[in-house]
Amino acid sequence: MRLLICAGGTGGGVYPALSVYEALKNKDANLETLWVGGESGMEEALVNRAGISYRSIPAAGVHGVGLRALPRNIFKLTRGISESRKILNKFKPDVLFFTGGYVAAPMAFAGRNIPIVLYVPDIEPGLALKFLANFADVITLTADVSKNIFIL
Repeated sequence: MRLLICAGGTGGGVYPALSVYEALKNKDANLETLWVGGESGMEEALVNRAGISYRSIPAAGVHGVGLRALPRNIFKLTRGISESRKILNKFKPDVLFFTGGYVAAPMAFAGRNIPIVLYVPDIEPGLALKFLANFADVITLTADVSKNIFIL
């Protein structure tokens, strides 16, 4: 199986994604994995230490940013979608696995035709996870109380 993990920004999504990767790798020694994170994200060092191939894409939030930052952030997202398409065409994953973070938004747009599994590690998911739920084929939750936020 070819798995593309897309998570970044904070440890809240990165550490759970690393744990899921370890569990899957223990079950399937032939698992091929590529991790896509943000440019200069804190996740890169952790992912490299785990021995996972890493690529970065541009990404930024658009909700609640000022008018000065909005055009720049939209441009970053557009570039991120373009970079995501290139990565997907080269790696050809069987499944996309997201735990949140703005970096997953461009990948979700680019990977609409690939099964998307969204793992919600938070009780109260952030805006990125709520947005990504629109693209997900499967949504998995850590806490039952999170069901109220998603239509499952």
